[in-house]
Amino acid sequence: MAWKLASDPEAEAATIVARAQELVGQGQWADAESLLRSASEGRPSDVRLAFELGALQHEADKRTDAELAYGRALAADPLHPGAMLNLASLLVDSGRHQEAERILTPALTRPTKALSAAMELLLALRSQYGGDLLPVWAALADTDPSRSDAWTQLAAAARGHRPDEALRCFINAVAAAPYDCQMHCNLGIGYMDLGRLAEATDAFVNALALDPENADALGKLAMALDAANTSQNLDRVQQCIGLYLRALELEPDSTTTLFNLASAYKRGGMIEEARDCCRRAEAIEGPSGYGLRALMLAPRVYPSVQAMLEYRGNLEDGLDRLRAEGVVIRDPLATVGETGFGLGYHNFNDVEIQQHLARFYLDSVPGLDAVAPHCARPRRRGKGQKIRLGVVGSYLHNRTLDNLNEGLIRNLSRDRFELVFFRPGGVADSRSDAMDQLADKVRYLSNNLDGARQAVMEEELDALFYFEIGMVGLTYFLAFSRLAPVQCVTWGHPDTTGIPNMDYFLSSSLLEPDGAEAHYSETLIRLAHLPTCYPRPPVDEAPGDRTRLGLPDDAHIYVCPQNLMKFHPDFDVAVARILTQDPDGWLYITTSAMEAWRPALQLRLAKACGEAVAQRIVFLPQMSRLDFMSLLKVADVNLDPFHFSGGNSTHEALALGSPVVTLPGDYMRGRVSLGLYRRMGFEDLVARDVDDYVDKALRLARDADWRESVRATIRERSVILFDNVAMVREFEDFIAAAVDAAQRGETLTAWTPAN
Repeated sequence: MAWKLASDPEAEAATIVARAQELVGQGQWADAESLLRSASEGRPSDVRLAFELGALQHEADKRTDAELAYGRALAADPLHPGAMLNLASLLVDSGRHQEAERILTPALTRPTKALSAAMELLLALRSQYGGDLLPVWAALADTDPSRSDAWTQLAAAARGHRPDEALRCFINAVAAAPYDCQMHCNLGIGYMDLGRLAEATDAFVNALALDPENADALGKLAMALDAANTSQNLDRVQQCIGLYLRALELEPDSTTTLFNLASAYKRGGMIEEARDCCRRAEAIEGPSGYGLRALMLAPRVYPSVQAMLEYRGNLEDGLDRLRAEGVVIRDPLATVGETGFGLGYHNFNDVEIQQHLARFYLDSVPGLDAVAPHCARPRRRGKGQKIRLGVVGSYLHNRTLDNLNEGLIRNLSRDRFELVFFRPGGVADSRSDAMDQLADKVRYLSNNLDGARQAVMEEELDALFYFEIGMVGLTYFLAFSRLAPVQCVTWGHPDTTGIPNMDYFLSSSLLEPDGAEAHYSETLIRLAHLPTCYPRPPVDEAPGDRTRLGLPDDAHIYVCPQNLMKFHPDFDVAVARILTQDPDGWLYITTSAMEAWRPALQLRLAKACGEAVAQRIVFLPQMSRLDFMSLLKVADVNLDPFHFSGGNSTHEALALGSPVVTLPGDYMRGRVSLGLYRRMGFEDLVARDVDDYVDKALRLARDADWRESVRATIRERSVILFDNVAMVREFEDFIAAAVDAAQRGETLTAWTPAN
C-alpha cells in the first residue's frame, strides 16, 4: 500500500527511515525493504527514501534493485553524494566503467567535501581507463586546498603552455605542504619558467634546508644560479659546477644533472669537460641527443680559421654518422639544447650546413614539424578584420633584441593587428616587464617544446614573427613547426635558419649585397628601411669623462665593444697593424659576459701583435649601460670587427656621435654598420679593404680636427636612425601582403614597398 503524504515530508521520511533501521536491527530485512519501497513509491521524488532503499538492497546484495533505487535518487538529485558513489561502485563492480564515469562526472560541476569520495573514484577510473584528469584534480583542489597532490598535478599540466598559471598552483602546493622538500623544488622551477630567478633560488635553498642531501634540490639550485649568471662570473660558474658534482655523487646516473653540468662547463670555457658529460649521459641512455650535443659543442673563440673549418667538417660528418645509426631524439631541448648559432661567426655561407642540421632534426625528432590545426585552411579575413600577429620575443634579459624591436611593438597599428607576445624564459627584470606591457596579450613559454607549441597553437595566429632564431634552443626547435600560415624571422641573429617551415627572412636593401638570396633558405625580403624602429638611446645621460672610467687622457682610445665571438682571426691582423703604427693607441675590449674566453683571445692577439704591443690591449669587465655608453662617448675610434658587425653598439655609438670604422663583409651580418651609414647618407668611415680600414682608424685617432668634424656630422645625421615609424608601416604592409598570399596558397617571392 502506498504511503500517504504528511504535512511535514522530511520529518515523515526521517521517521520511516528510523523505523526501517529498527527492523534491520531486529533482523527483519524484508519488512524494512517493504516499508521503504512502499514509502518511496508514494514519494517518487523523495531522494532520501530512494537512497535508503537502494542502500538496504545494496547491502542485501540485490544489485539490480539497488541500481534502480539509486537511479531514482539521482533523478531527483544528480549530486546526491551517497547515491552517486554507491551506484558508480555497483557499475564498476559489474565492469560498466563508462556508465560509472557518467554518473560521477556531475560531481565536477559543484565540487564539495561531501562529493570528494565520488571525485576520488572518478579520478581512479580515468587514471585506469583513460580520460581527462585535470577537471578532477581541479575539483579536488577547489574542495580541499590542502591537497598538495592536486595542486602539483594542475601545475604540471599548465607548466608547458601556461607557466604563470603553473606558478600559482605551485605556490598553493607549498602552502598545502610547507615541509615537503619536493614542493619547494617544484616552486623553484615555476619561478624559473617566468625568469624570476631570485625567488627560484630562495625556493631551492628552502628545499635544501628541509633535505640537505636532496640531489634534485642541489641540481636545481645550480640551475637557478647558473641562469642568473648573465655576466658569466667565473666564481659563480665554479659554484654551480660544485653543486652539480655534489648532486651527481648522490645520483650518479642522472642524465639531467649531467646535461646541466655540461652547460656550466661550457659557460666556463671547459668544452672538453662538457663533452665528457654528454658522453657519460649517452652511455647511460644509449644513442640519443646527448651524442649530438657532444658533437655540436664549440669554442666561443677559435684559435684559427682552420679550426673553424675543422669544426664544420666534423659536424657535417657527425650528422651523417648519427643519421646512419638511426638515432631517435625524443626531446631535443632536454638532450641536445644546442643550435647552429655559432656558425654565423665563421664567415661562410651557412645555407647548406644549416639545412643539413635541420634535415637531421626532421629525420630524428618525431613530430618536430607539427602543424597547427588552423593552418590547414587559413581563415578568410573579413573587411576590416584584424590580423592576429604573434611575436616570439627574445629570451628575457636580452637588451639588444629588445632595443631592436621595442619600437616595432610599441608602434604597431592596433587597428590592423591584434598582437600576442610570446616570451621564452630567462631573467625577468623591469625592462622586460615594460616590454611586455606593450602587447595586447603576453604568453610566457617555459623550456618545454610540446607546451610552447601548444601555447602558440591555441592563439590561432595569421602570422608569426620571430625576433631571432638560434640564440636559444626553444625558439630554434619551435620554428620547425607550422604554427601560423605565415612565419618569418628577422636579424636578431643575422643568419639563415635552414628550417623549411620558416617562410621569410626580413632584412633590408641597405644591408644585403647582390645575390644575397643564395645566403638564405628562407625567401629573402629586402625592406626599404632597416628592419628596426630603434628607440633613441639616452645620450644626454652618458658622461664623457675618461678619468671616471680609469682611461688615460693622453692616449688614443680605440674601442671594440663587441662580444668575444665576433673577434674573427682575420681581424687580428688589422688590430696588430693599428696598434703597431700608433704607439699611443690603446685598445679596450668589452668581454661582454664571456670572461672565460678572454685568455684564448689574449693568446691569439698576442701572437698577432707581439707581446709588447699586446700590453696595450685591455679587457674590460661587463659594464652597466651608462658606463658602456660613456666608453663609446670618450673613444677616439670604435672598431667594427670584420665579418660580424656591431648592431646595438653601433646604434648607440652613432647616437653619441662616436665614429665607427667598418669594413663591410660578404654577408648581411658583416654589413649592419654599413646599412646604418647608408641610411644616414654618410659613408666616410666605410672602408674599401683592410688597408683602408687601418688608414681610417689611424687618421681618426691622430687627426683631432677631422675627428671632431666627423663627430659633428654623425651627431647631426644619426637622428634619422631612431624611432623610424615608417619602418613599422612597411612591416605592417608586408605582413598583410604575406597573409593575403597565404590565403591564396602562395608565398611572396619578393617585396616592393608601396610608394
